[in-house]
Amino acid sequence: MDELGLVGNGPNNYQIWLGGMPTQTSLARTLMNKVKIQDLEKVFEPLFYIWRLKRKSRESFGDFTNRVARHISE
Repeated sequence: MDELGLVGNGPNNYQIWLGGMPTQTSLARTLMNKVKIQDLEKVFEPLFYIWRLKRKSRESFGDFTNRVARHISE
């Protein structure tokens, strides 16, 4: 599973999955369900902005989302 995934969840609705790694050392987790296609940009823009500001040197998006998710859940 890749670092970011969209899975169709009905007409014009998607599940958003984050955190997977192409090496399959970490699997993605569901972030949101039933996101309307017109709302995808509203979800992704802040995620990518925070990643750009807060990531470690050469940290992939999947590594970043896993690190942040672990920190939030503690």
